[in-house]
Amino acid sequence: MLRSNTKTRSGSFFCLRHALMTAAAFFIFGIPCLCFALGLAVNPGSVSVRDVPLGEKTAMSQYSTEHKKIQITNKSDSAYTFTIAILPVSKTTSPLAFGYQDIPDVSWVVPEEKEIRIDAFATREVELYVLVPQKKQYADKKYMAILEVKSKKNNEGEMFVVAAQAQIWITTEKKEDRVKNTKKKAKDKK
Repeated sequence: MLRSNTKTRSGSFFCLRHALMTAAAFFIFGIPCLCFALGLAVNPGSVSVRDVPLGEKTAMSQYSTEHKKIQITNKSDSAYTFTIAILPVSKTTSPLAFGYQDIPDVSWVVPEEKEIRIDAFATREVELYVLVPQKKQYADKKYMAILEVKSKKNNEGEMFVVAAQAQIWITTEKKEDRVKNTKKKAKDKK
């Protein structure tokens, strides 16, 4: 009888220990996962902008094949602030597209807002502007840059931020077009 009683106690102790370990694992690993649901989407995943005029600040949506602004979607259950940055391809893990070169100066591409607050499960649109200097060396070129959208922490307790990137392909106007546009501008000013 004593032996049987020992087995029962040992079995009960095992079940209690298992239950405590499961509860501890839930509190250590489960609660942060339940409280921290963060997601981000950037649409479109790439933007192709053609025949960008030199020396003019232009809305990318006018020259892009998609003819729309960048859409940023907060897929989390909390409002977050996101930063919007333009990066050279060389500073990312994205490969440079065939026939394109890294953008010489990321200041050529400017988001209308560098920080944007987006409510939970909401989408906001952001326009990108491009201004390629009016220099002969930039005519008829193909440049590539990366748009990076990254969340900011809402509080110090948050351990992670999320980021999404989109590729930007810019083709500048041809040299002949640049000469025609320059003559037309000079004529319009008279």
